[in-house]
Amino acid sequence: MIRRYEDLPTEEAFDRHVFTGEPFIVNIPPSETHGEMRISSLDEWINFLQEKWNNNNPDDIQPRYDRVPIHQLPFCYFWTQFFERITFENMSDMARRWPKLYISMVANERDTQELINSVFTAPFPLPRRGINTPVRWMYGGRKGAGVQEHVDYLACSCTWSFMLFGEKKWWVGTPEGFPEDEAYNDVEVVQGPGDFFFWCEGYRHGTLIETPESLDVHGYVNFMDDRADSYYERLLAARAAASSVVLTPEEYEKFRETCDSQRFLDNSGFIPMVVFPLILLLVLFKRTK
Repeated sequence: MIRRYEDLPTEEAFDRHVFTGEPFIVNIPPSETHGEMRISSLDEWINFLQEKWNNNNPDDIQPRYDRVPIHQLPFCYFWTQFFERITFENMSDMARRWPKLYISMVANERDTQELINSVFTAPFPLPRRGINTPVRWMYGGRKGAGVQEHVDYLACSCTWSFMLFGEKKWWVGTPEGFPEDEAYNDVEVVQGPGDFFFWCEGYRHGTLIETPESLDVHGYVNFMDDRADSYYERLLAARAAASSVVLTPEEYEKFRETCDSQRFLDNSGFIPMVVFPLILLLVLFKRTK
């Protein structure tokens, strides 16, 4: 069961979640999180970004295809990758053309990070200790969009998501290889407006938008310090058990020293890049038989 707090968790309670890696959720009043701009729809979000975003880099806009119906998937992928890349100018039309396409806006540059911070001010329980990385991204989509179950590998980080509007259902499961008395599979939690959801690397999760549209902000926190040692030691041990590889104490220290959660990792295009050519070859093969 994922802990849902009625009030903001104390710093001690927050540290316990970092120590164990266990996710939690809490609703935070808008007055403590919203910046100077209130956004209440995808169109409003897109228009706001189009007017303000100085770095119009197409790589800043990343489509996710996880929930696009299988019969639309090849067409949607090739359309957005090769025929008409998603831009600020066509983002609204593309979202309507492919209703279950999930759109991610990545803020790697200082000016774009400040732009997102003007919409959303990171609240407690982001740490008074630890490193709250500057990278931000926003996920926007319509009903039925979301991501399939996956595991984040974000360089020794925990991740948070804050819902600006709409509702999204999450399925969450403990890391592979964790002891059975700690394990749970496919626990459901609904993230609504103002809900702050926190989880650490290794936890399996997937999402599905349940309202006409939704928008949330994500960020990373690098927690490789004494609070996180217990969780990451157990996580690495679980991975080692699953792969029959044992980390020595020296290798663990090297792992800690090389943790770098400043990087943004997005592999949303990898599966289509591999799977679609195989599907095409299979179709052509059957037609020639």
